[in-house]
Amino acid sequence: MDEEIIERYNSVVTDADIVYHLGDFCWKTYPDTYLNRLKGKEHHFIFGNHDKKQLCRNVFTSAQDVKLLNIQGLPAIWLSHYNHRVWPQSHYGSIHLFGHSHGTLKLPEDDKAMDVGVDCLDYYPISLDDIIVRMKIVDKRPIE
Repeated sequence: MDEEIIERYNSVVTDADIVYHLGDFCWKTYPDTYLNRLKGKEHHFIFGNHDKKQLCRNVFTSAQDVKLLNIQGLPAIWLSHYNHRVWPQSHYGSIHLFGHSHGTLKLPEDDKAMDVGVDCLDYYPISLDDIIVRMKIVDKRPIE
């Protein structure tokens, strides 16, 4: 299973990508066992309930419990391992990306939250561009 997930990940992520991992990165092993085999320029980490914090702090570009990500031209993005009913700036159009629940939560169609766990996505990671399309977000980023 691990080998298939690594293969699927590397088939869509490039060496130039910035990656956010939303927790539960590895089970009963050291995170660098897998991280060293994954493409990506930077690997940021949000702690999950199965992660050993000290081990993760030492191998990821950054590691924290939650993060509010601001990207010019997009609403703020709240990253957490867990789903929240409300989150920072949720009443002002921010979106929320989470994992943990393995696709079991029923979210309203107009909800600005999305379960991005790989087990919801045929074991592939999802790009920000795909999230924008799926969530019907107006992308006002300048074209490069």
